[in-house]
Amino acid sequence: MSNLNNEPGWAKQPPAYAVSRLDSTAFDLSFLRGKKDVVFRFKYKSNLEVWGGGTVQGLRLDNFRIDGFESDIDYVANDSMVLVNSTASQPTINISYSITNHGFENGRPTSTKFYWSTDSIFDAGDTLIHSVTENPILTGATLNGTTTINCPAPLNQTDYYLFYFADGDSAITETNELNNAGSFQISFQPFTNYFANVQWMLINAQSTQAAFNINYSIINNGLVDGTPTITNFYWSTDSILDAGDQNIYSINQFPVLSGDTLSALASITYPTPLIQPKYYIFYKTDAGNSIQESDENDNVGSYIIEFQLQPNYYADYAGDTVRTFVTQPDLSVEYSIINNGEAPGVNSATAFYWSTNNVLDAGDQVIRIFNESPILPGDTLRTTVSLTYPTPVTQGVYYLFYKADYYNDLPEVNENDNAGFFIIQFQPQPNYYASVAGDTIRAVSTQSVISAPYSIVNNGAAEGSNSITAFYWSADNVFDNGDQLIYSANEAPVPSGDTLFSTVNLIYPTPVNQPGYFLFYKADNGDVVAESNEMDNTGVFEVIFSPSTVPDSSGFINMYVFSGRLYVVIPPSINGAGHVLKMLDITGNVIFSVNTNLGPGANTFLLPPVSGGVYVVTLYNSNGVLVKSILVRI
Repeated sequence: MSNLNNEPGWAKQPPAYAVSRLDSTAFDLSFLRGKKDVVFRFKYKSNLEVWGGGTVQGLRLDNFRIDGFESDIDYVANDSMVLVNSTASQPTINISYSITNHGFENGRPTSTKFYWSTDSIFDAGDTLIHSVTENPILTGATLNGTTTINCPAPLNQTDYYLFYFADGDSAITETNELNNAGSFQISFQPFTNYFANVQWMLINAQSTQAAFNINYSIINNGLVDGTPTITNFYWSTDSILDAGDQNIYSINQFPVLSGDTLSALASITYPTPLIQPKYYIFYKTDAGNSIQESDENDNVGSYIIEFQLQPNYYADYAGDTVRTFVTQPDLSVEYSIINNGEAPGVNSATAFYWSTNNVLDAGDQVIRIFNESPILPGDTLRTTVSLTYPTPVTQGVYYLFYKADYYNDLPEVNENDNAGFFIIQFQPQPNYYASVAGDTIRAVSTQSVISAPYSIVNNGAAEGSNSITAFYWSADNVFDNGDQLIYSANEAPVPSGDTLFSTVNLIYPTPVNQPGYFLFYKADNGDVVAESNEMDNTGVFEVIFSPSTVPDSSGFINMYVFSGRLYVVIPPSINGAGHVLKMLDITGNVIFSVNTNLGPGANTFLLPPVSGGVYVVTLYNSNGVLVKSILVRI
């Protein structure tokens, strides 16, 4: 005990000039067990100085002996193979045990240790599962204790053994160390246990196949037949079954008898899209926990699903805006396609659709298809393309979709991300509309000038610009290259929503060889104004010359048809009273007949609506004599 020589004492600090009382202490002398004639030295050294003493004070006792005596404590466990009945559904059991001190000395604080065993012999392989701290047991007294013990899990047999040891830490030296063990036989009622025995089976799959089959099995390694249950199948992106996994299939199972194995086939339709090459399927027997089993932790089997490496074409443009004008018939757009799969692509096609809304559907028009070379994994195809869009443009915003792998030549991981789109925004534009259509201008051939009031409406969304309105003279009602430009008028810009009203005096071409002509006018004749519609810039007048100004070659009565009207010109020298006017088809059927008194000059009759063809118009005088006949082509 030489290590005590220089240790300070354990006295409390005394008051001035007083005595310090030593606190009690204890030393472990177990290392001296069995030794005789042991001599002790006791040395006390204070860590305080007496005032004025100049040195630390203390004391020492040499050559004294300690007389020892044997302990007389004997803890005896009173339980031996006591039968306790339990069930597999109970996770814990309550155990009542007792320990008696048969010694003649009071015990000391200690602990009682509990061990599970699969057999009735306690050995080193048994498991410590519980410890209880105990108060000292007085001589002759009995400690009666109750504690809660967790049942073994899983239960692989019906009978287990629970051992407990008084003074489990061997803290007390007892007169008999061999009677500290007590024991219980724990008998669990016979149980069912469903075991999913397929673990991490590898299945190779194709993403082009929407479903695949898996073989699974369930073993009942319990002692009791099962009951009808449900087996669920779960789809997972990782190797851990948790609440985030998707239940993709359920099947009702017949009971599995004790010791039997159920083997079955399940057809699995997996969720899409696929975003990774490897997935996991878990199947859980007794998914509804309708069976009380000895082990609820072996109900899950597992599969690894590996999809063969595949490409995946992803159209990554979504909602980019392209601004243009309707006067520009072509669009130029840059698009890209990314292969974010794990295999190279193949030759494919990209289609472009024109849509009036932001939903790609069967009603949208394919306006162009491009052939594409294969795209390697991780690469991006980026291309600029020129497209001609459909006309007319009737709204300000359209949508241009493009779809990679248009013909589905490529077996992809995800077939739902092939479409991208652009927003096509047409800038506001003016639109000049010539609003006169078929108004009549009456003229006299002796006057070389006619007056034409015309109007131009800007029904576009923007103001126009300086422009020219051109006037053309035509012998028919078709505006073409054969018509003669007779006048051009400079126009100021027409604001959006406004109408330009104007009148021009025109010198028409001579000679006048027919009773009627057409005067066309074309707004923005030089196409200076960028319009939303260039097809409505032309208006037309019908110019009718007075019949009296068109002499009859016979010098007498003149008849002609113009714009659905029949004109009969009677010279002043002829009495037109009591005349009969008829219109016949080429077979002689009378289409039109009227008795009339014709006055001098032009007499006008509205012809009935007839189909196209050749007709005969006749005029008889009051005596029934034919005085005029003409052929008319309608």
